[in-house]
Amino acid sequence: MSVEEVLRQLGISDATYYKWRKEYGGLRVDQAKRLKELEQENSRLRLQNHACLEPEANRGQVRGKRWGVIEEFLSKTKNPHRLVP
Repeated sequence: MSVEEVLRQLGISDATYYKWRKEYGGLRVDQAKRLKELEQENSRLRLQNHACLEPEANRGQVRGKRWGVIEEFLSKTKNPHRLVP
């Protein structure tokens, strides 16, 4: 069975196959899985970093008394973007 036949049966386009082959072609299965895990962790860490560096963006997500306490704390610090005074 040729590669083209397998791709057709799986519903994968030639372009997708060659893109995957270019990205993962030289990797073993365990290396490809580890790469995927690292990419997911990197994405999660970027989101955390964004949330820490831009607390203003998260105001709409925090409700009630908790935001009042946080706002009071930030107003007392010299640099409101840095949580350690």
